[in-house]
Amino acid sequence: MGRIQDGVEGFFKQDDWAYGPGRIDHTLVSAFKGDAGQWSCLAYCAEEQQQVMFYSVCPISSSPEKLVSISEFIHRANYGLHVGNFELDVTDGEIRFKTSVDVEGTDLTFELMRNTVYANVMQMDHYLPGLFGILHGDLTAEAAIALVEGAPTATA
Repeated sequence: MGRIQDGVEGFFKQDDWAYGPGRIDHTLVSAFKGDAGQWSCLAYCAEEQQQVMFYSVCPISSSPEKLVSISEFIHRANYGLHVGNFELDVTDGEIRFKTSVDVEGTDLTFELMRNTVYANVMQMDHYLPGLFGILHGDLTAEAAIALVEGAPTATA
């Protein structure tokens, strides 16, 4: 274990999150339940780079026929985000939201980790209804963004 992983574990303990080791070295896994659903979380502790990448993994992967709509949704969502971004693995349909922090020259404090984690899970919770609208239903990417961001959709 290193300084970065110690800081992440310290956050999880102090904020009372259940967590455990991930399948990949230098990862910790947890879960979060928001208003829109429940999903897995993953913290990757890059000791050498002195960085933490925190991921919320959408509980449903995209089917191949929904990849284009999900891709458009993710592009639309990412465009206005100040912190973090959505990612899509086009090989298996996994959708996740990533936030990260670089602590080179400083300490990974509880506050830095809290801001990184909660910015992440709040965004996933906010956008999850739009993702579900595409994955479970027939919403277009534009309509799904309008659902979560309140933007009007274009008329034909």
